[in-house]
Amino acid sequence: MNLEKYFQYNSSSLFLNKYKRLFSKKIFKILKSFEEGMVLDFGCGTGDFIKDMYSVNPNMSYYALDKTDVLNNKGEKGLNINFVEMTYSKGSQLPFKNDFFDLITLVDVIEHIDVGTLDSLLVELHRILKRGGYIYIKTPDVNYLKRGYFFDDPTHIRPYNKISLIRLIQTHDFNLVAIYKKEKYHFVTFLPMLILSIFRRKYSLYWKDFLFGFSNYVICQKEK
Repeated sequence: MNLEKYFQYNSSSLFLNKYKRLFSKKIFKILKSFEEGMVLDFGCGTGDFIKDMYSVNPNMSYYALDKTDVLNNKGEKGLNINFVEMTYSKGSQLPFKNDFFDLITLVDVIEHIDVGTLDSLLVELHRILKRGGYIYIKTPDVNYLKRGYFFDDPTHIRPYNKISLIRLIQTHDFNLVAIYKKEKYHFVTFLPMLILSIFRRKYSLYWKDFLFGFSNYVICQKEK
């Protein structure tokens, strides 16, 4: 697969990127509470989310990890973001010390990973997360599968619902802090989607999901 084309498609096609901040208020509030610390964005893709986090709290040290540095995030001027190029496989060890990060994010990542590899990855993430540190997971809701959208992305492997996500994190000794389907937002934010759905068929698939929530968001914590 041409990863550069894949990332370009996903960053340009999705009006949803513009609304990621809207649905990330809870984790951004936690991020703001740190005076300093370490953050890992695992599966950073185009780097949009880690750049959003940087703008929220530039006092943290940021690491972005993915299989390819498609947008040349490494050494980007003015941003304290360290890019780590790695393809994670089952049983691999992440190149970080124990108890290293205060926050780890996985935004639209776990649905691309088979169960065995995800189990191995969560063990590693638990190892490198500090006691009291947070993990933030965003993944498409299982209803995306019911409506036929989930496999529009050929790299998707498995969808999750709230129950399966809770079991997943508890199995790996994380404490649940919050799980939700969407944040509250003002109607003005939704209005552009409604207009687009009227005039452009490709967006008509999404307006109900935007209104009622199209992803599950999980915040969990390693025991202090």
